[in-house]
Amino acid sequence: MTMAAGAFAAAEPHLAEALQLARRMGSDGVTRLSARLAACLARLDRPLEARRTLADAPGAAPEECAGPLAAAHLALGERDLAGPLALAAYRKAWADGPPFAWFEELREATHLLAELGLPPPELPLFDPARSPRLECEEEIERWISELEAARDSDD
Repeated sequence: MTMAAGAFAAAEPHLAEALQLARRMGSDGVTRLSARLAACLARLDRPLEARRTLADAPGAAPEECAGPLAAAHLALGERDLAGPLALAAYRKAWADGPPFAWFEELREATHLLAELGLPPPELPLFDPARSPRLECEEEIERWISELEAARDSDD
C-alpha cells in the first residue's frame, strides 16, 4: 500500500527485503517482487538499478506478473512494453467478469491503462447459462431442498 500511495522511498527498503527473502526461500513470487521493486526504483529516478533488478529476475510467464511488469516498464518510460502487459493484466484480473474478478488487480490494471492513455478492453460479463453444470449439482440442489423442507417442518 505504501507504493500505491506514492511513498516510493518508504516502500523501497521493504520491497528489497521481501525480494531477498523470496529469493532465499525459492518463492515463485520473485519475478513479481522484482518488478515491483524495479517500478519503485524507477520512480525514485534510479533507472539503472531498476533495469538491473528486472534483468536479475527469473524468467516467469509474463501473464503471471503482467501488472507489476507493466508498472515497471511504464516507470522506466518504456510505454511500448508497458501497454501490452497492462492489457494482459486487465484481462487476467477480469477473470469471468464481476463479481468473479480480482478487484484489486483490476483496479491496478485500470490505473495503468489510464496512465498509458489506453481504454480498458470490453470483455464479457459472466453468463451462468454458458457455464456447464457440475455432475453433482442436481444432487446438491436436492439435498438443499431436503434441508429446507426439514427446517420448515421444524418451525
